[in-house]
Amino acid sequence: MFESETRSTSRRLRHALRRRGAACLAVSTALMLGGTLLVEPAAQAASDAGPKEGIQGRDISVNQGNDYPWSEVASAGVEFGQAQATDGDWASPTFDKQYKAIGKAGLYRGAYHFARPSHSSGSEQARFFMDHGGKWVNDGTTLPGMVDLEPTPSAKTADEQCYHQTPAQMRAWIQDFTVEYKSETGRAPMIYTTNAWWNQCVGDTTAFIDSPLMIAKWGSGSSGDVPASWGDYDFWQHTESNKGSVADRSRFNGPKSRLQELATNPQYVPTGSANKQQSPLGY
Repeated sequence: MFESETRSTSRRLRHALRRRGAACLAVSTALMLGGTLLVEPAAQAASDAGPKEGIQGRDISVNQGNDYPWSEVASAGVEFGQAQATDGDWASPTFDKQYKAIGKAGLYRGAYHFARPSHSSGSEQARFFMDHGGKWVNDGTTLPGMVDLEPTPSAKTADEQCYHQTPAQMRAWIQDFTVEYKSETGRAPMIYTTNAWWNQCVGDTTAFIDSPLMIAKWGSGSSGDVPASWGDYDFWQHTESNKGSVADRSRFNGPKSRLQELATNPQYVPTGSANKQQSPLGY
């Protein structure tokens, strides 16, 4: 998709700052919504592994351009990489080269979509994502596509952080995205979010437990809690970067065989789903 220079620059800046917006949302466990105090529901404790333990990965966007050193990070032990394909109705002009570079480095690779629930339906955005590189294919190395659910940095109020959607409307939007993606690929999309945003904007639901979870919590020795919808995470994004040349960092919650299963098996059971089957919430 062709963009004017002004729009392209605006998009890049917005994406560079978006994770800061999510971090601001996560600093408090009590949030103001419509004049009432919204307190986060109880969340399941996640795995207690440290951020640098286990299988490591990187994710990038248009901010890193086409020259991110994937071969170097692969040599250093990184085993998976993700690149942003789309944002609402915008397609990244750097995605194709970035995605090819991840594969050329011999890594598991995946694409992600930054969701804009107030812009268009979930099915429309899932279709746009798949049409611009977000499909899962069973080639042995491709991870299911991921939908990135968090506020934009410009969102100031709780209503804006939730894209002017009620929890019921947000659940319907995510379901719409999931059904469209799964109907085409046979896989549920992965979900990226923060504990605070999910609890505020989506609420306590088990509707998406078939989606592998990437939880975002930066600068901490543990992942903390995950939304009560899950019992654990599949990925933890533990480090975010505010520098254009540096990628965000994540760990996979399992051995190499589990990552291989995620890439190849449509019946993959997310870690959180398996844990909830073993340890019901009890409330």
